[in-house]
Amino acid sequence: MKYLRESGNCLIGDITWGTHIAQIYSEREEYLKMMVPFIDAGLGNNELCVWIYSDESDYKLIKEAMSFQVPYLEERIKSGQLLLMPYTEFYMAEGFFSHLNVLQRCNQLIHRAKTEGFDGLRVVGDSSWADKVLFSDILKYDNILNLSISEMPVIAACLYNCKNLDAYNMAQVLKDHELIIVKRGEQFELISNINLFMREKQIYESMEKYFQLVQLLPVAVFIHDADKIYYCNKAAVSLAEVKDSRELFGMKISDLFGGGMDYVNKYVSQTLDSDSKPNYTKTSFCCANGEVKPVEIISIGYLMNDQNVLLSVVRDVSPYYEINQLKAVIQNQKEIIRDTLEYDRMKTEFFSNISHELRTPLNVILSVIQLFKLVRSKSGSNEQEDRYLKMMQQNCYRLMRLINNLIDLTRIDSNYFEMHRKNIDIVNLVEQITMSVVEYGQNKGIAILFDTDIRNKVISCDPDHIERILLNLISNAIKFTDSGGEIWVKIKDCKNKIKISVKDTGIGIPLEKQAIIFNRFQRVDSSLTKRAEGSGIGLSLVKALVDMHNGTISLYSEVGRGSEFIIELPCEILPESDNNQPDHTFKNLNYVDHLNIELSDIYN
Repeated sequence: MKYLRESGNCLIGDITWGTHIAQIYSEREEYLKMMVPFIDAGLGNNELCVWIYSDESDYKLIKEAMSFQVPYLEERIKSGQLLLMPYTEFYMAEGFFSHLNVLQRCNQLIHRAKTEGFDGLRVVGDSSWADKVLFSDILKYDNILNLSISEMPVIAACLYNCKNLDAYNMAQVLKDHELIIVKRGEQFELISNINLFMREKQIYESMEKYFQLVQLLPVAVFIHDADKIYYCNKAAVSLAEVKDSRELFGMKISDLFGGGMDYVNKYVSQTLDSDSKPNYTKTSFCCANGEVKPVEIISIGYLMNDQNVLLSVVRDVSPYYEINQLKAVIQNQKEIIRDTLEYDRMKTEFFSNISHELRTPLNVILSVIQLFKLVRSKSGSNEQEDRYLKMMQQNCYRLMRLINNLIDLTRIDSNYFEMHRKNIDIVNLVEQITMSVVEYGQNKGIAILFDTDIRNKVISCDPDHIERILLNLISNAIKFTDSGGEIWVKIKDCKNKIKISVKDTGIGIPLEKQAIIFNRFQRVDSSLTKRAEGSGIGLSLVKALVDMHNGTISLYSEVGRGSEFIIELPCEILPESDNNQPDHTFKNLNYVDHLNIELSDIYN
C-alpha cells in the first residue's frame, strides 16, 4: 500500500493518507470538475470510493459526469468499489444528525475497505443539504474527522456551497481543513493551511500517546452511553472474548453488563448526575462465548464532542473469587490433613500399645519355654517334645520380631526413635554380623561369604541399627535363595562414603515390583510369600534406619538371577566428646537371642 496517493488533479498533486480537503463552490459544475477526477484516481489506485450527494438531481449530474471520465463505471458500481449514497443514508440515517453515528459509519467503511482488499477509503461528502442550524454541527464533525483520519488509510473531501456559509462558518472551514479549493474568476486555486496541519498533528500525536497508554492498561476500558459503545481497549476485547474491537462498537452496553436495560440506564444516569465524581458498582459481564464473569465497574461521566458519555473501567474479579474458593479448599484440606494426622497418631499409639501388651505375655511364654527346656535337659528329653518346644520357641521369636518392628516403626513415625552413634570400625562390624549367620546359611545349604577392599574404616553409626539392617537383608536373602546358592556381603571404600552390598543368587524381584519394595506393608508377590511368610514391614524399617544415618539404599535385581541391595553411608566421625564408646569393637551380650529373633522366620 503506497503512502503517497494520486489526487487526480494537478492543482493538488500527490497527497498522503489522512488528508482532509474542502472545496467551496457556487455552482455544481465546479465540484464536478474537481471531484470526478479525484474519485477516478482513487478507483484506479484500488481504493474504496464513496460519494455522498445532496439530492436526486445531484446524483444524475454526478453519474453523467463520471460516465465520460471513469472507465467501467457500471462494473465498479456493481462490484461495490464505487458507492453513490444520498446524504439521508450516511449523515441522517437515524432521522437526525449525530457526529458519533457518522464517525461510526465511517469506521465501518474503513473496515470494509480493509476486509475486501482495498488499499484504503476515499470519500466525497456534500453538505449543501444542511440548513444553517445543522451547519454548525457539520463543522464540528469535520473538526473531529481531522483527528480521526490523521493516521488512517482515508482521504476525505468536503463540499461547501458558499451560499450556505456566513463569515464565521467560512472562517471555520478555512481553519479546519488542510487543503481548500476555491475558484477565483475562471481559475481554481488551492489554499494550504500549514498551521492547521502542524497543530492537528501535535494534537493527534498527544492523543495517540494517551490512546496507546489506554490500550496497554491491563483492565478493560469502555467509552459509552446508555445505548452504545464508542471505544474500547485491548483488555476489553479480551474480556468480552471477541476477536476485534469493531465487534463491540455500536453494541448496547446493556448487552454486556448484567442487570438489564433498566439497571444500566439507572447507573448511567447516576454517573452523569454525580458532578464528575466516580460511580462504582458490582455486576456480571456477558462474554461473546456465553461465559458470565463477575466484574467491578468504576465510571466517570464527561463531555465528548458535545455528547455526555461514560468512561468505565471494568475489572474481572473472577480470579479473586477463585482465590477465595481456593483458600476455602486449602482450609478444608488442612482440616482433612489435621484429622488424618490425628487418626494416624491414634493408630500409631494403638499399634504401640498393643505391641507392648503383646510383648509382656510373649516374654512370659518364652521364659516358660526356656525353663521347661532346662528342666527337661536334667530329667531326660523326648525327641518329639523337643521338636514341639523348638517350634513354639521359634514362633515366639517371630512374634517378638514383628512386635519389635511395629514398636520401632511407631517410634520412628513419632520421632521418638533414638540413635546411639559411636565411632565404629564398620568393616569389623559388618564382618562379625556376617560371620554370625554363616551357620544359619549352612543349615539351608547356602554359602554366606564376606569380602572387603579395605582392612578397616571408622565411621560414626549406631551398631545396633546396622546389625538390624544387615540381619534383615541377609535373612531375606536366605529365605529366597535355594540350596546350593551363595550370598555375598561386600564392603567397598568410596572415600567420602562406604558402600555395603548384600547380593544373593536367589529368585530375584520383578521389575514392576521393585518400586514398591521399600513401602510399608508391601510384599513382592503372593506366590513368593508362600515359600517364606512375612509382614511386609522389614524392608520399610531397613530404609528408615538407613535414612536416619543420612544414607541411601538401592536395589538391583533380575528375576531368576538374584538380587543386590546396596547401602551407602557417609563417612562421618564424631568428636571424642560425643563418642559414647571410644573402642571400635562391636559387643552384644544378648547376641544369640537377638540373632534368633532377627532370623526367626528361617525354618530348617
